[in-house]
Amino acid sequence: MRRQVRQLSALLLLLACARAPYTLDAGVDFVDVTTNGAFHLNADYPVNFKADDGERIDVKSSMTTLPCQSDPEQWCAAHMSVPNKAGVLAFSVCSKDVCNIEKVPLSRR
Repeated sequence: MRRQVRQLSALLLLLACARAPYTLDAGVDFVDVTTNGAFHLNADYPVNFKADDGERIDVKSSMTTLPCQSDPEQWCAAHMSVPNKAGVLAFSVCSKDVCNIEKVPLSRR
């Protein structure tokens, strides 16, 4: 119960801050994700791209990561190759109190 209260408190704080726990830069055939603040990429969660045409790609196996300065064991940035298709990129970011599953729609040409 205490853990749930801590997670809810962290989530409410996150929502109140209005700053996303990551920034995303999408190019023609890549996506760069950089975490903000106390967040890092969740190494235990799959990273995949599901195209609107139904194709699903495991992005994690080929992405390049950079460690966090505050904790080199964690990843704070990643460069991912994704096809030039519309779809959804799924990944997770965590702080010490909460993990968020992110599903980011990408509209491509």
